[in-house]
Amino acid sequence: MTYVLFAVVMLLLMGIARLTGLTYNTINILVYYLLIPLSWAWMTDKVIGWHAPWLTVAWSAVWIVIFVATAGRFQLWCDWAFQKSVDFLLWFKHFKWNYYVASVYICVWVPLVVYVVLAWLLIRQHPQFHWQPWAIGAAVFLALSWIAWEVTIRWSVKLVPEHTLTTYISHPLTPQQHQKVVEDTRGMEQKQIIKYALEAVRRTLNFNLKPQGPGDGVCADFATMMASVANVGFESNAVEAKAVVVDGQVRAYGKDMCGILAKYGGDYFASHIFVQIITPGGNYCVDPTSFAIFGHDLRSSAAARPL
Repeated sequence: MTYVLFAVVMLLLMGIARLTGLTYNTINILVYYLLIPLSWAWMTDKVIGWHAPWLTVAWSAVWIVIFVATAGRFQLWCDWAFQKSVDFLLWFKHFKWNYYVASVYICVWVPLVVYVVLAWLLIRQHPQFHWQPWAIGAAVFLALSWIAWEVTIRWSVKLVPEHTLTTYISHPLTPQQHQKVVEDTRGMEQKQIIKYALEAVRRTLNFNLKPQGPGDGVCADFATMMASVANVGFESNAVEAKAVVVDGQVRAYGKDMCGILAKYGGDYFASHIFVQIITPGGNYCVDPTSFAIFGHDLRSSAAARPL
């Protein structure tokens, strides 16, 4: 769940950056150091009940000074502030938190808790701030976030295969599993077999970066199992297609997501393993790991030839 939340927030911020023409680092700084604290200041002013919104004015003044002082080099300043924020999150390794865990705890759960507390105080002290507007606002925010996520995951995230992995040729199926795949896929066409293989993997494996048992797996396990199931289905139905396991990049808005994750999480995240379907009419990629986690398989076109 932690890595899912991290990916969701990162992709949404990248989407905002894409729409506004600003950099990812700049959007991070503006969201987490300007907009969110400014909203907290306004809510706190309302809770305290001052005649003037002193905290809101003070935080706005701080940012006016920052804008003036960094005129012409604001993006460079945001890059510096973003790196300092990364260093702060990396410090939590002393608590056994990696960068992604610290990011979710500090940048997602803490702000949510602060919003909940301030909203509760507002509703309690000021009856005019009843719960309905907050509920409507939360519902609208969640709806817009869901729409942005769907747009991002469907049209902006692409798989880029780079190498066929001969060390991950197949996931061993038992004779019973092999027979079940043959029976279940009887009469199916290529797309139906791929959908069946994706569902079979999602039912069988749980994603875990540190597998604890036979039911846990990482992207290599998901890809090898899907390739095995799909190939049994193709062969038993005389479908002219082949599933191979490949590694490569996951790109969002043209940026290498694996490279971004590897920068702070180590070489473990340097590439992603998924499946390439080779057909006479062209090749395309399917990602059983993202299908199991997000419900989307991140398909994308590839060259009409094996890697």
